[in-house]
Amino acid sequence: MTQFNAPQVKNMAQINGPVIWKPPSNEIVKVNFDGVTDTREKKGGVEVVIRDCTGEVLATASITMPGINDPFHAEAYLATQALMFASNMGFKRIILEGDALGIIKTLNSTGPDLSTIEVTTEEANEKKNQFHTCLTMHTQRKGNMKAHLR
Repeated sequence: MTQFNAPQVKNMAQINGPVIWKPPSNEIVKVNFDGVTDTREKKGGVEVVIRDCTGEVLATASITMPGINDPFHAEAYLATQALMFASNMGFKRIILEGDALGIIKTLNSTGPDLSTIEVTTEEANEKKNQFHTCLTMHTQRKGNMKAHLR
């Protein structure tokens, strides 16, 4: 297994020790996303980086969205945008990885979403179903640097 020195992402199974980005298997790409919201300006944005099993960057996107003022809703919407980007780029087997634990839990849930963002999470789950494989994984915020190229 290849270990990348910087930037690094923490594998959710790792408890202590250095932050290490774990590459996906050969047939799967990893889609790291990280969102930011400005509630005062009511806008949000997402950075998406798609990498293969060697860590090579296959695609990137920076997407801005006006009219977003709730961080939880923004993260759900941003996850949906990351899924749409990966689908539009033609990837069929992905791991969606981000630091928004609440959204990752919601996307992994098999029960009904009773939150205020139900429509957005339903859209994200519909997007997930367009892939042959789509796993959603959480990583710590400080470990989500793979979503940034800078």
